[in-house]
Amino acid sequence: MNKAYYLIVTIIALIGILVILYVTRFGAGVSPDSVYYISGARNLVNSNSYLNFFGEPMTDWPPLFSFLISAISYFNMDTAEAARFLNSVTFGLNIFLMGILFYKVTNKSFLYSVLGILIFATSVDMYQIHRMVWSEPFFISLLLSWILIYNAFIEKQSIGF
Repeated sequence: MNKAYYLIVTIIALIGILVILYVTRFGAGVSPDSVYYISGARNLVNSNSYLNFFGEPMTDWPPLFSFLISAISYFNMDTAEAARFLNSVTFGLNIFLMGILFYKVTNKSFLYSVLGILIFATSVDMYQIHRMVWSEPFFISLLLSWILIYNAFIEKQSIGF
């Protein structure tokens, strides 16, 4: 991949991280799902148990997102702040992964790839998703990673890049 293109994608991803951090400077958006993720993370940090805010085992929400929040919060950070930080970094990662995907899909067209990244990075829906304490941003990262790895496998018939 072109080094100038990597630089532009990295700069746009860093700007995306800063924008989400700025938009959520008073706290990330919270929904009923967010409360469960944050309470699960807090209980993982405080009691090493995956419990909800009632102290009951959480069986309806997958533990990976809460685990990531709790892992970040071990660095002297509140779990809600850790979730805000995680989704901000995930937005930058998603921009970067989309940049790689656009570059492959557009047959290495510099102009169309940058245009695609700018459209993705300025999408209102992407800001809405990444400013909330939801697991969707992390899921998007996993999905984009899988698409890129699967594409590399199909091209080379091996797992190596």
